[in-house]
Amino acid sequence: MAISTICSETNSLMVAECDKKFVKVLNLIGIKTEILAPSVFYLGSETLPIFSTYEWLYSFLCQAIPTLPLADTISLLQAV
Repeated sequence: MAISTICSETNSLMVAECDKKFVKVLNLIGIKTEILAPSVFYLGSETLPIFSTYEWLYSFLCQAIPTLPLADTISLLQAV
């Protein structure tokens, strides 16, 4: 649901700071990300500045829609 907003406009870009473990999870589930700069440690957790393009997020969203419950799928399709 969070990436559907980004996918509603072509040429959108997601920029975020995420825990390194979460970035690994994003990549494992199929959301491609790129690291923008070296990591920083916040409260003992390694944090990475990342970005993901519209194309990468839209590709993931198109693959994920068939696995979502029907109500979520309908709302996502309306948003995209």
